[in-house]
Amino acid sequence: EENPEIQAARERHIPIIHRSEVLNYLLQTSRSISITGTHGKTTTSALTSLILVEQGLDPTVVIGGEVPQLGTNALAGRGEFTVAEVDESDQSLRHLSTEVAIITNLEVDHLDHYKGLDEILEAVAEFISHQPEHGRMVVNLDDPGIQLLLQRLPEARRQRCVSFALENKNADYCVVSPELKETGSHFEVLHQGLSLGHFELNIPGTHNIYNALAAL
Repeated sequence: EENPEIQAARERHIPIIHRSEVLNYLLQTSRSISITGTHGKTTTSALTSLILVEQGLDPTVVIGGEVPQLGTNALAGRGEFTVAEVDESDQSLRHLSTEVAIITNLEVDHLDHYKGLDEILEAVAEFISHQPEHGRMVVNLDDPGIQLLLQRLPEARRQRCVSFALENKNADYCVVSPELKETGSHFEVLHQGLSLGHFELNIPGTHNIYNALAAL
């Protein structure tokens, strides 16, 4: 409330709109792809955005960190897709609705806003409950927190879930024989047992294979 811009707006009777309200407007007026979770949101959002940009789909992009390949953290595209990094830290995601929800992982974090993992799962479940009937979840089936989330969701929601994993072979999208290098990795992706090809990733670590798999 001490912020001088907030004070000036109040004095001039200018409406003050929370970031989540603006974000929800963008999500509601496009085909929306939202990325949330405890870790990997920015990287997964960047990878998803780059895929759409490279395909010439001119997406609108709202990301919490700058993407070197884009030279920015936000794009006002003319295409039908919006890619948004949805931060779960302050519970504002409870008020959002999205067509596609990518959930990277869920564990205890942001205890200034949450009492524990149970409340985090409750907030994400509420976010998922606002999806339209044709909406989809994309989830990391290796993550224990996401396993707990899936148990909370109605069967109809779980049936609209697309899963990925490195270890759980029941996932829709699986990685085969990942090779980790100092500067990246190489791996093959299977979709329900059929190979989608081999991929080279130029950012290192197993966690970034998960992020790339979510984006794919």
